[in-house]
Amino acid sequence: MITYKPFDIVVVPFPFADDESKYKHRPALVLSNEEYNQKNNNLILSMITSAKNSNFWSDHIITNYEGTNLQNKCVIRMKIFTIDTALVKGKIGALSKTDTRKIKQNLKVILNS
Repeated sequence: MITYKPFDIVVVPFPFADDESKYKHRPALVLSNEEYNQKNNNLILSMITSAKNSNFWSDHIITNYEGTNLQNKCVIRMKIFTIDTALVKGKIGALSKTDTRKIKQNLKVILNS
């Protein structure tokens, strides 16, 4: 079984807004730790979307693309969701340490922890 680590970037199916029976594969950021992922057979993820759609106050514009394998400028959007590990198409990269620190700070603010 493939395990995913926090701040890995994976590809998952997202439903189309106008037709939930159709999906498009999109990148997402793993937030949950390896123990959670293995014990529950699912991942807690955050959306990754194109920078041109950045208008949420908690969006984080990715600053270091090295190792992400993302093809366009993107933001991490704090729209958090859970998905079964079996639906994950695979890992494409990982977030840099600099961007990871910022996401951790955002999560603390959002979760008030």
